[in-house]
Amino acid sequence: MNELVKQPAIAVPMEDSRPIAAMGERDKRESRAATVVFTSGLGLLSIYVLWLGRYLWFFFDEWNRIAVRYRGHLLTPHNDHLTLLPTLVWQAFERTFGIGSYTPYRLVGLMIYVACVAALYWYLRRRVTPGLACFLALIFAWFSRAEESSSGLRR
Repeated sequence: MNELVKQPAIAVPMEDSRPIAAMGERDKRESRAATVVFTSGLGLLSIYVLWLGRYLWFFFDEWNRIAVRYRGHLLTPHNDHLTLLPTLVWQAFERTFGIGSYTPYRLVGLMIYVACVAALYWYLRRRVTPGLACFLALIFAWFSRAEESSSGLRR
């Protein structure tokens, strides 16, 4: 019987996909340095965004959540969209912090943004060198439109 023998695909291991123990000393230093630079850059961005938005207050749809909707009605649609999870988070924050300061609300958005950029960095590290992953993730973090909305540079 003629059976087809499948050849396994040739896998070329990525330089950074090796376990830390198998990496050379130079690779470990480069990896650590990239992580330190990335963490510092993201920390500076967070401080900058908090400083830029220090005078922000509730805006547009947020007043709709405060004044009109969601008083015990979790399934009330917002612009014809179900927003159950954001409504639960909003109500928890409103009960915990009140509406005297906008900072706790901004911190939640900033933490989500930082988590997404960190996930991008760790994803890129598996595919390119740590230095390039750091550079690309920081470029995305500093120059994306999401940073503008987090900082209050609304257009």
